[in-house]
Amino acid sequence: MQNNAKLLLGRLTRYTIYIIFTAVIGNLVIKSNSLNVSIILGVILICIVAMIFIFEYTKFNFEKAVSSINVECDPEKGKIYLDKTLKLDLFKFYKKNRFAYDILYNISTNNPKECLNIIRKENQYFSSTINNRLVKYSTEMISYALLDNLNQVKKSYADMDKIKNDKTLIKGASPTFNWKEYECINEYASGNYKKAINLFNNVDTYSMDNREKSTHYYFYALNL
Repeated sequence: MQNNAKLLLGRLTRYTIYIIFTAVIGNLVIKSNSLNVSIILGVILICIVAMIFIFEYTKFNFEKAVSSINVECDPEKGKIYLDKTLKLDLFKFYKKNRFAYDILYNISTNNPKECLNIIRKENQYFSSTINNRLVKYSTEMISYALLDNLNQVKKSYADMDKIKNDKTLIKGASPTFNWKEYECINEYASGNYKKAINLFNNVDTYSMDNREKSTHYYFYALNL
């Protein structure tokens, strides 16, 4: 719900700016005493409106790609929207999002080996920022857990824990990372099933999307 509100507010803000900008330029075109100036401004206005349309349509497709996989839990539908996004992405704003999206897609289609392959192949990208490193480690945890490689789960959690306990590094981390969830999976990997269940019961699932909830309850069930 909070994400939907943010998206709506973002759209309203952008559309308001577009309308004001178009009205100002349009007014200059109408009131200009020079035909040449009016033509130049008119052409500029048409080009900008066209770019805005492409930008917004591309953004719409990307948002649909994300909501398809995270809310509707339909990765195939999401991939169609992502392919549209990348075709329309003239300035390559969304190109790097492909790596993160492919990870979500492969987790959702139960292909953890491919997730690990993507991380190895794009290691430079997934090591470039604190948040990308956290995505790397959390993805490794889930992928190795699905592959029943529990020692690697604990290793990836230890890598995450180093960042969590570093006061300097943790400042750059996004608040969206669910640390309690990762702790639960680590306890599962350590064979502490009762402790894991208690931790899972205390995880706040209200702010999770449907894809995250499905992962949460899957690992919860493994401890029963």
